[in-house]
Amino acid sequence: MRADHAWGYDRMFPDRVRLTVNQPRPGRCGFAPLGGSVLLPWHGTAAVTRRGEISVDFAISLRDQGFVPVYSPVLGDEQAWFFVPVTSTLARGDRGAEIEPVLLDAIRLRRR
Repeated sequence: MRADHAWGYDRMFPDRVRLTVNQPRPGRCGFAPLGGSVLLPWHGTAAVTRRGEISVDFAISLRDQGFVPVYSPVLGDEQAWFFVPVTSTLARGDRGAEIEPVLLDAIRLRRR
């Protein structure tokens, strides 16, 4: 937030959607982090753990923990859509790899 203020993002992007992790004021949307992460999603990359829990972390940290990127044919390969543990993938030869169906079935939002 300090960096946004220092760079003057309010002036750079006057017509924007603004999210906050605090109680939102009128005209703003509130955000509740998933998976217990303290990292805001717009500063990190989505991740799905081996148990199917959704969270967020920095991409470099995810790679260091053995996660691999998942790309969307719609979004292209410039930015990973999310990361999964490499142990949750199946090699498919020339087609790269796929996510294990067991993990896909396990993905869920955390209950509060």
